[in-house]
Amino acid sequence: MSKLIIIVPVSRPEFVPIIKQYHFGSWYSLCECDGQFVELVIERDKGLPPSGANVRQKYLEQYRGQDVYLHWLDDDNLISPQAMQFIYLSIIEQFNPRVFMFGQIWWANGPKRLNATPKNCKPCQCDIAQLFVHASLLDGINWGNRYENDGDLIKELYQKHPDKFNFYNDVDVWYNALRPNQGLYEGQIKLIA
Repeated sequence: MSKLIIIVPVSRPEFVPIIKQYHFGSWYSLCECDGQFVELVIERDKGLPPSGANVRQKYLEQYRGQDVYLHWLDDDNLISPQAMQFIYLSIIEQFNPRVFMFGQIWWANGPKRLNATPKNCKPCQCDIAQLFVHASLLDGINWGNRYENDGDLIKELYQKHPDKFNFYNDVDVWYNALRPNQGLYEGQIKLIA
């Protein structure tokens, strides 16, 4: 079975204890695993904006081509229990490298923010929290230096491997779970990922 590596570039260290406690407790209880399935990598991002790009690229390079799944998580976020359970069951049952892309809601209980569809695999229509990718599919793909670098990466990945993408909108990941009620502009949901 492939392992899941969750990479969290940190610019807000106050959330790190919450992330550690939540993920270790949730993974172990939901997946009934002993810690061998998931690894949480948390590293302070000391680079220039966009925040997290240097840490994301470092671990992409470290794990590229290996038999692991990668998930990049912003430091103001958590993985929903629904997505955790789904990805665990999917990874242990699938032997071919895949990309899993989920729908996304605001915070941990808000309205739908983004749908996982092929047409949304482009900047400002998707978010890195939606993506779980087998590292063997990342050959030649790198993190860019734009704010929209997650959309750029997802677009390039989809262009190279459309047949490997699995889209699920009945399973949602969270956006800004540790900063509830952040991200609204005059009552309208921003589509910037």
